[in-house]
Amino acid sequence: MLLGSNIVLNNSSTANYQGTILVNSGGIFNAAGFTVTPAAATASGSVFTLSSGATFITSNGTGVLGSVPTSAALTSSFNSGANYTFNGTTQTTSNFTTTPTASTVNNLTIARSGAVTLSSARTVVGTLSLTSGSLDVNGNTLTLNSGAAAQSVAGGGSNSFTISSTAAGGIVSAAGSGIHTITLSGFGTTASGGLVIGTNTTLQMNSNAALNCGGNGTSTSMLTIAGTLQMNSITNSNIASGTAPFYTSVGTLLYSVSYGPFQEWLAGTAITTPGVPQNVTVNGSSIIVTMPSADRSVKGNLTITTGNLTLNGTSGDIYVAGNFTNNATFTHNTRAVFLNGTTQTVSGSALNSSGATNCFDYLILQNGTNATLGASVAVRTNLNFGSGKITLSTFDLNMAGASITTPTSTSYVVTNSTGQLKRTVTTSAVLFPVGNSAYNPITFTNAGTSDTYGINVTDGNPANAIDATKTVLRSWYITEAVAGNSDLTPVVAQYNTGDIGGSYTGSPTFMGFYNATAWTQVATTLAGSNPFTSTSTGTAQFPATIPSGSYIAIGKTNALSVPPPVITSTDVSSGYSGSTVILTGTDFTGATAVSFGGTAAASFTVNSATQITAVVGTGGTSGNFSVTTPGGTGTLAGFTYSGFITTSGATNWNTAASWLGGAVPTANRAVNIAHNIDINAAFTN
Repeated sequence: MLLGSNIVLNNSSTANYQGTILVNSGGIFNAAGFTVTPAAATASGSVFTLSSGATFITSNGTGVLGSVPTSAALTSSFNSGANYTFNGTTQTTSNFTTTPTASTVNNLTIARSGAVTLSSARTVVGTLSLTSGSLDVNGNTLTLNSGAAAQSVAGGGSNSFTISSTAAGGIVSAAGSGIHTITLSGFGTTASGGLVIGTNTTLQMNSNAALNCGGNGTSTSMLTIAGTLQMNSITNSNIASGTAPFYTSVGTLLYSVSYGPFQEWLAGTAITTPGVPQNVTVNGSSIIVTMPSADRSVKGNLTITTGNLTLNGTSGDIYVAGNFTNNATFTHNTRAVFLNGTTQTVSGSALNSSGATNCFDYLILQNGTNATLGASVAVRTNLNFGSGKITLSTFDLNMAGASITTPTSTSYVVTNSTGQLKRTVTTSAVLFPVGNSAYNPITFTNAGTSDTYGINVTDGNPANAIDATKTVLRSWYITEAVAGNSDLTPVVAQYNTGDIGGSYTGSPTFMGFYNATAWTQVATTLAGSNPFTSTSTGTAQFPATIPSGSYIAIGKTNALSVPPPVITSTDVSSGYSGSTVILTGTDFTGATAVSFGGTAAASFTVNSATQITAVVGTGGTSGNFSVTTPGGTGTLAGFTYSGFITTSGATNWNTAASWLGGAVPTANRAVNIAHNIDINAAFTN
């Protein structure tokens, strides 16, 4: 049977034939749902040939080979220049051709209500018509590669069509043996109404292929990336001027070769703007993606996995609304990175350098909520708090000599863990705009050698305070880069009404420095009213070397530390065990111990900050009067221990009642008999 014209099989059953079916160029073989087989399965010599330029139409569920199955009785041949149309419900594009090179077709049309699934790689050299339904590449590659200068991907007239992949690794490859442009037409022009590259699918831009996405490139486009757009060649490969694609909230732009971003990556404030990708990834060994001299925006994550992302050296900043991750090379070229999302993370193994690469030159917060460090980060020139906070977690923000612009009570560095803000401090005042639950900045001026200091604020009671109720409930932990030669004078710390303990009242106020062992403190000058500032008035408040674990705190009298007690006089200079001694002096409040000649008092009462009444203990020695408080120990020489003395009514010297203070002498101790006794027996002296 020679078909120079068309043949249509109108029923879904089996059409048996014996001999040859030859569909020549221009002929159409519409198999519908039929299965075309030789009349006898065991016969031989039957031939089915689809010539170049001929068209095969099928609605069979298993596609071409469902319509013309292979068998020992049938020799079938499908020319790579033939055309195919799938118009059934659910179909598989089984092998199109028996050519040894590839499964290639001329024109491919999908006009159906369900999905067409690729069973292996396919190449379309003519027109790809996507009228209705969808295409599942199923982990395979569909290549658009025309030898002509132009190739068309056509819709059915403002329709939406999705190419996706149920298996990972699906690819739509735009390539060319010669330079050619692939043009979309006949699709919708909204973000959800055109040709959609969907789940598990990468639209791969290879050599000699330019893609015209249709639309006007500013508000309309016929292409939407819901999977990945991969720039895979710099050789005559691009998105045509003025035809940028849409990206969905899961769409990714991937650079795997050195490239200069063009229409595939533009600037904009909304995902509904063509050319504004949700995510951008740089991932190619030794590649350099060199940014143009105009701004670019990412509505989701910017990730540098391998290779180098280089900002333009003249102009053009980058706006990132998601996470910024650099594990390779980022060259800032003195340009700015804007964080303008909501909750964002800045991370990666390569953001903590200090030169031309792998740090931020200008980092500008416009996120309104919070950016969190996932690794230590360096800023070389300026950190600008337009809006929002930056939370350190366990990582450091290294500023060195960089400036910080416009921090406020709602925009500051949150030190919620061990991570520190680190800045270089010289002879000019340097602000550390830090806080945790509230804004508690601190300012240093260094009268000594320039050094880099780190600060993190913790909320709650200062750990080593004597009375935390009398303190500001904040601790400013401090580190230094180089030990020695520091002289931080003055220090200005800020706090709020809600940051103070219940007994933080009155005057004076002190600023204390805890060196991981003991406190030193100086008086401060208070200013302001919610917030308040406390400015140290002493000089050389901090030691030249700041030990690990050191911190600064603010408190009232006897809050952080107390002065050691001073004994100025006693009412007696000697005493028996059990006798009472009155000690006079200063700073006795909170006394924890009193002793005479090194022996603890039997008891004592703190009458006031200047007076203690104590009882001499049992079995002492001569030596010092001594009082111990949380502030230390004060002594006064001149105590003489007189031993034991009886009471006036003593009758039995073996009982406590017979001795002053109930102190019964031990054997061989001198005693003083303080009353008359009758001796009715002989005794030996």
